Formats: sequence, structure tokens, C-alpha cells
Amino acid sequence: MSEIDWGWLRSFVAVSESGSLRDASRRIGLSQPTLSRHIQRLEEQLGVSLFDRTGRGLVLSPRGSELYESALGVKSSVDGFVRQASGLDDALEGSVRVTSGRLFGVYFIPQWIQDFRDRHPQITIDVVLDDSEVDLLTREAEIAVRQFRPSQLDLRAKRCGSVAIGFFATRGYLDTHGVPDSLYALSQHALIGYDQRTTILEVSAAMGEPLTRDHFVVRSDDVSMQVAACRAGLGIGSFSQIVGQACPELVEIMPGAIPTAQDVWLVAHPDLHRNPRVRAAFDDLAAWFARRLDPS
Repeated sequence: MSEIDWGWLRSFVAVSESGSLRDASRRIGLSQPTLSRHIQRLEEQLGVSLFDRTGRGLVLSPRGSELYESALGVKSSVDGFVRQASGLDDALEGSVRVTSGRLFGVYFIPQWIQDFRDRHPQITIDVVLDDSEVDLLTREAEIAVRQFRPSQLDLRAKRCGSVAIGFFATRGYLDTHGVPDSLYALSQHALIGYDQRTTILEVSAAMGEPLTRDHFVVRSDDVSMQVAACRAGLGIGSFSQIVGQACPELVEIMPGAIPTAQDVWLVAHPDLHRNPRVRAAFDDLAAWFARRLDPS
């Protein structure tokens, strides 16, 4: 048997986990023809059929299922080698890739970058704004700021505190439409909320004044859009207090009315200690959030 190319195994793992060439292509950045060619070459070298082709995509064959775990182990070993190699240089220079949800990415990450680069001017920051759970184990990013507890195993996670949620509107909107002083009065106003997500509906029901989707005059599942609509004077929005307080044109309404808060987590790969610049960014960002968040 000829030597097997590691890239074929990487493609095999990606297609196994994605279930289609299209989704695997998006995941690892290789074209579908390249992935197909890798799978074909691997099957030829092994002399086995790794997938059953169905109308819904690619499903691991019995032999493919047996080999998947071994291939995953090889992939983890290679990824670990790359991470270790990237951290061998002790100099605090190079780049660090940080991923964050759009709201934190727009309102806070730039402020932190300015503070951090004042102390570490040789480190550049690559920012990935994505509200989904970016995969740190495959190095899609090195540090993640998340407003939910990480679900991936084998990650280093640090809870940095919590942020309260508040209602906000512009002074112009309140001067025109009045300031609500109860949840019922709030429900009579132009509200800004989610499109498909039901978060605020569940919170309002728990608060005893259920809202429906029809209460919202502007709907978007992108919270940064909700903040922009609120800042434009289109109605009353609800989002993190520290976001509202960062917008001087916004006024908080009925502070403390929303009983829930969101945790903020800082997450990195477990090999964090091997890379001095990533460790420096992680520790600095954790301290930066700790100074601004409620520790409870």
C-alpha cells in the first residue's frame, strides 16, 4: 500500500462529520471536487468503500464507521502538533484570532484591542464576528468570547461575570411617546425584538406580561440590528445594559425590570499555555471583562 496523504484523512473526517461534500467544503475551505478526489484516492489506497451514497448525502459505510475513529485520532494528533509548533516562539509577536458574537464584537472588542495593543504592539488581532459556536478545536479561532457556556469538550473556559439586560430607547422617542412605568405600559409601545428567536417572548411570559411577535414593529435575529434600530429612534429595545450604556443617545427604562442576566465566557483551546501570545491575549481579555462585568 502506498503512503496515505494526511490531507485525505482530514477530508474524510470533515465529510464524515458534515454528511455532504457541500457542507464539508464550507467547513474546511476545500472545493467539493477536491474533497471528492481525496475520498476517492483514500478509498483506492485502502481498498474499501468509506461511504454509502444516498439521495440525502454521504453516510459512513460499516467499514467507514470503523475507520472514522482512527482517522479522528490522527487528525487530533496532527492538530496538536501544529498548535505546539505555533507556540514554540516565546516572543510576544504575531497574530491572535479572536471570535465573538456581533454585539460584543462591535461594541467592546475594539476597545479591548486598543488597550491590549498599547501593551503588546507586536501582536495583531484577527477578529471573527459569528454568533454561532465557532470550532476552537479545529483552529477556526484561538480565543472565543461567548454568552453561553461552551458545549465543546476539552476547552479551557473561564466565566468572566454576567451582564444584566435592560430596556432602552432614545430621549427623542420617549419625549414623543412617553416613558412606560410598567410592563403593561411597555407593551403598548413600539418594540424592537427578535424575528425567529423566542428569547424575549419567554422572558416576558416569565415576567407576567406575555408578548407576542406582533408587538414588535422591527424584528431581527441580529442583535446589532436591534441596537441600531433603537438608536435610530424606532422604538424600545432590550439588550445588555453595558451595550445600552455605551450608547450616549440611549436612556434606560425601568432599570432592573428584567430579572435575567447573561453570563460571559472566555474560551480557548486547552493548549493555550503553549502559545505565549495567545495566553497573553486570553489573560488580558479576561481581566478586561472582569473590570466591567458583574462577578455574580
